Amino acid sequence: MADQEPLGREYLLHEEIGRGAVAVVRRATSRNGGPPLAAKLLRPEFAADRRIRELFLREEAALSSLDHPNVVGLRDLIVERGTLALIMDFVDGPNLRRHLSHRGGRLDPSEATAITAQAAAALAAAHAQGIVHLDLKPENVLVARGSAAPSVRITDFGVAVLLHDADRGCGRRHTGLHRPGDLHRCRTHRNGRCVVAGRPAGGDGHPGTRAARRTSCPRR
Repeated sequence: MADQEPLGREYLLHEEIGRGAVAVVRRATSRNGGPPLAAKLLRPEFAADRRIRELFLREEAALSSLDHPNVVGLRDLIVERGTLALIMDFVDGPNLRRHLSHRGGRLDPSEATAITAQAAAALAAAHAQGIVHLDLKPENVLVARGSAAPSVRITDFGVAVLLHDADRGCGRRHTGLHRPGDLHRCRTHRNGRCVVAGRPAGGDGHPGTRAARRTSCPRR
């Protein structure tokens, strides 16, 4: 099909479904089948911007430790020939801002209560992992279609603060693209250790190609 483009070895990109200041979101599918996905791709004009790349890595680090029905889940991280992309769950529905607009700017009390409760549960799960979203707004709350009761999922953790990493000194010094050919990240796990992973920019983007080593986080 004309609207298909390969992404790594496993994925195909389809139509654009969203656009932000630094990223484009496109519907994606796996070559192996399965449900539709969403690919959040860094726009080419920001490929050389280390600060923007670090926002992507921060979102990947935040989402990889979160597993909650009201948080958009992360499936994969792709780094290939200058392309940086997050593969996430696809939510078929508008953001909360558009959802409100479709309803004349008002929600009935039961729907408003359900949406608030789900968003609060998602934030509580994030806070339990030491993650503070910092950019929660209607545009970052997605409302799924096709359910009798409202079902929402929070997205866009790009500016989240990872409190556990900061407390252990695994912040800016260990996270980011330290040279053009490498991708590094530092994520603190419950056992108090970090995973520092690197992958050449020319890799195929498959998780199995990522070489990882463990190292203790510095203590304060």
